[in-house]
Amino acid sequence: MVDYEQRESCPRMDSSQISSLILFVIFVLMSAFFAASETAFTSVSEVKLKTEAKNGNKKAEKTLQLKQDYNALLTAILIGNNIANIACSAIATLFFVRLMPDYGAMVSTIVTTILLLFLAEVTPKLVAKLLSKQIAMFGASILSVVIILFKPLIWLATLWQDMINQLV
Repeated sequence: MVDYEQRESCPRMDSSQISSLILFVIFVLMSAFFAASETAFTSVSEVKLKTEAKNGNKKAEKTLQLKQDYNALLTAILIGNNIANIACSAIATLFFVRLMPDYGAMVSTIVTTILLLFLAEVTPKLVAKLLSKQIAMFGASILSVVIILFKPLIWLATLWQDMINQLV
């Protein structure tokens, strides 16, 4: 038998917590996209892309263009993945600290690490290794926009890389 008084005392999620969960899922998906894109672009055959591009495949052509400027592509992917992962961590910490003030940060760290590892790193990279051409071509248009948005950060990272290369 259900004890309705006890059921009423159980905390319910409010709209800000639901919004936090939705945002968390969106950032996990973004992280998965960037992780998959990184593996797809490192694994995809340039020869196959060139063949498809010569046959008029515009997505293959766009993918090939991005692959040819790999440093900018990789930098944009790494920036996007870091933003997504940091956002996941921040959102989860706020969420769990609100639910469990004493242990929320620790619970958040454990839960976020496990979820990001399996859902946003391992699984997307395994799939991208198997379907590299399809995933690289799917992500090419999105990544083109990301590269434009992150252009100043990519420029800064390139300067940093050049400076490190001169030191080494």
